[in-house]
Amino acid sequence: MPEKEAPIGVVLYHHAKNLAMGNHPLAKYVPALLLLVDSVLCSLIISYVPCKLERPPPSVQTDAKIDRRYRDRLGSIYGAD
Repeated sequence: MPEKEAPIGVVLYHHAKNLAMGNHPLAKYVPALLLLVDSVLCSLIISYVPCKLERPPPSVQTDAKIDRRYRDRLGSIYGAD
């Protein structure tokens, strides 16, 4: 009487168990694969975080204010009087 093969679910379970326990030949690639997946997911999360301010804080001077404040000094330095 021929032996019955195990169902595909049981075979996949044994392969996954051997991979997790380190007995599978491909088990040495698992840490590198996990690190790669983690770095991709982290970069995707970071790319979706908005990084622009709606308004600068009042203590920060804008370029226009700095330009008006130092226009005479810069003009005299560069000879644009």
